[in-house]
Amino acid sequence: MTAGSFDFAPLLAAGLPPPAVKHAGFPKFNFVGGHNDAEHVPVDFELRGCPISKAQLLEVITAFLHGRRPAVSPHSVCVECKARGNVCVMVAHGTPCLGPVTHAGCNALCPSYHRGCYGCYGPAESPNAPALTAQLREMGVADLDLVRMLRTFNAAAPAFRAESEELTS
Repeated sequence: MTAGSFDFAPLLAAGLPPPAVKHAGFPKFNFVGGHNDAEHVPVDFELRGCPISKAQLLEVITAFLHGRRPAVSPHSVCVECKARGNVCVMVAHGTPCLGPVTHAGCNALCPSYHRGCYGCYGPAESPNAPALTAQLREMGVADLDLVRMLRTFNAAAPAFRAESEELTS
């Protein structure tokens, strides 16, 4: 492999689609390195994000030091958008966005810059990914692009994995 190249053979062998030149404004390559640590070691609390939120990290450490459950909001990125006064990028601009199914914590960073949420914080506690993909289809997003959106970050998260597999079956 030369500098600047990437061997897609292992990804293709795993059944993942090859990268596309253009798809729904999301990164051109799938990120497939994520895994669920809870499947391998005991986990007391899952702190999400890419990168994680400094405020959330401090809250988790403080909570554990004081013997209480961390106060990390369970809502979706949409709530953060509304709190910031953002106009919904899906409704106003037709921009594909994973905000409705993504766990909050980023302070709606991407939508604040008129971009759709990439799902960095993983699925919200009760994501309705099938409803979101149905809406995105109505907006004209192709199934292959929907699969890539769900497999960009947190590809191993059960809700995102299940919906992406449903789209490819």
